[in-house]
Amino acid sequence: MKMPIRKSTSSALFNTLKPILSLALIVSVVVFGTPAIADDTLSTKPEPKYSAGLTIGSLGLGATVSGKTNWSLIDNDQIQWRLLASGLDGDFDNADDVDIAGIDYKDGDIAIYSFQAGVDWYPVASGWADEIYLSTGLIYQDGDFSGYANTAKSFYVGNTLVNPGDITSLKTEIDNSQVLPYLSVGWGNKLTHERGFDFQAEVGIAMSTKDANVSLTAIDPTNHLSEADLAKEKKAIEDDIDGAVGFATLIVSYHF
Repeated sequence: MKMPIRKSTSSALFNTLKPILSLALIVSVVVFGTPAIADDTLSTKPEPKYSAGLTIGSLGLGATVSGKTNWSLIDNDQIQWRLLASGLDGDFDNADDVDIAGIDYKDGDIAIYSFQAGVDWYPVASGWADEIYLSTGLIYQDGDFSGYANTAKSFYVGNTLVNPGDITSLKTEIDNSQVLPYLSVGWGNKLTHERGFDFQAEVGIAMSTKDANVSLTAIDPTNHLSEADLAKEKKAIEDDIDGAVGFATLIVSYHF
């Protein structure tokens, strides 16, 4: 959900993610098998097959698990599966305006929760590029926004200019829940011969599959705005938050 925000808090995030991550771990064990456990009596430890980590990025804070597969596209490549849950939940006030379709909003709240499932393909077996991967899959995203336009500033609603004092308030609410296919490129988290911590960075793009639900409510005693103005602004907001959505994520993981 493409709604830029300058400041947010992550209240109750990990309580929300806990059941999702528990389900992800259960699914990984059922589908891909039980992780190998090192035998203390052996002189060498088995290669890591799984990783788990914490994430931070444009979709908020979260956690991830991933593991090796036996799949292959070319000689000496590696394909890993990955599950990632993330989110942000916070409010904003006069000091933290959120811009949507050219209007600054204040005194509101925003919440975005995402669950990503995909495969990461490492095509290069050695050298400087062996940690580079291409990824594809699906992201389920549930986003909610509610805020009041900053009527201390001038802005357009549809074709009508609104100056301070023209209307009492303009409230916008957005409900955006959908599944988005994604493509991304990244570096890191390749499961090789060594256990331990690793770093991962990823940038990608996801495509909206349906329009968000948008509603506008104006308190307008002088009828400064027409129904056509509100309808056009609603369409502008839908166009602003739909379509291609960019994202970026940083991950610190542990291989085991």
